[in-house]
Amino acid sequence: AEATLKSLGLTPQFHGYEGLGHSINEAEVIDLAAWLKQSNRQ
Repeated sequence: AEATLKSLGLTPQFHGYEGLGHSINEAEVIDLAAWLKQSNRQ
């Protein structure tokens, strides 16, 4: 997945969220939204 994102000119980043497991929290959604906005500008 990382190689595919890089081939598209994106800069993938990994952020771990302690204790999250297989769910999603507000901090993760905020980070995802920021990444999508940044990626859309490229």
